[in-house]
Amino acid sequence: VFQEGVVAEDGFFAVFDGHNGSECATYASVHLPICFVEVPNFKNKSPDELMVEGYKSGTTAVCAHIAGKKKLCIGWCGDSGAALLRSTSKIKLCFLRVMDEGGFLIFINGELRVNGVLNITRSLGDLSAGEAISSVPSTLTVDLDGSEYLLILGSDGLYDAFDGKDLFDRVEKFVKSRPAKDYNELSRYLCREASEEGSCDNITAICVFLRPVEDLWKLFCSSH
Repeated sequence: VFQEGVVAEDGFFAVFDGHNGSECATYASVHLPICFVEVPNFKNKSPDELMVEGYKSGTTAVCAHIAGKKKLCIGWCGDSGAALLRSTSKIKLCFLRVMDEGGFLIFINGELRVNGVLNITRSLGDLSAGEAISSVPSTLTVDLDGSEYLLILGSDGLYDAFDGKDLFDRVEKFVKSRPAKDYNELSRYLCREASEEGSCDNITAICVFLRPVEDLWKLFCSSH
């Protein structure tokens, strides 16, 4: 998929949550990354501009672009969410969530902060809604400074089950109870935990390790 202008350190990750069938989500998973890197003047665009241009295909998703280990840009249309685990003086889990009602919420160490209001409606599979559905995403760019350990992208089935503290607790429990070689099972574990919490929606999660998995284990074990 990646073409000229995309450096080796770039990464693109996304979760697509369709409804009334899987056709639109499947189409988006194939074509949105291509749209993203085929934006004219890719190398000269900011992460936010790239995310907006890439979404012109009209999909609903939560996507993350890691630009050369320097910036993380998250773009979203709909009610999926993203969480970024980082450590400064103490562990923080920054939790981004956009709900159907338009709430933009960030949880930091369990503290809820409201940051603006969005008017976003999910659009996958709803072509009959026409102009009532917007495909223009909202974006958030984070400067990466090396303190970031883990990025979790998930559908609303995951984030309906967990708030910021719940998700933090699940990650901590998993990391402390498993060897580093099993950390590739973290996404599956979180989905299973969400299901056991009673989430009845489709549940999808992607865990992107921004540092070696051994560093995540050291982070939790040295913080107590």
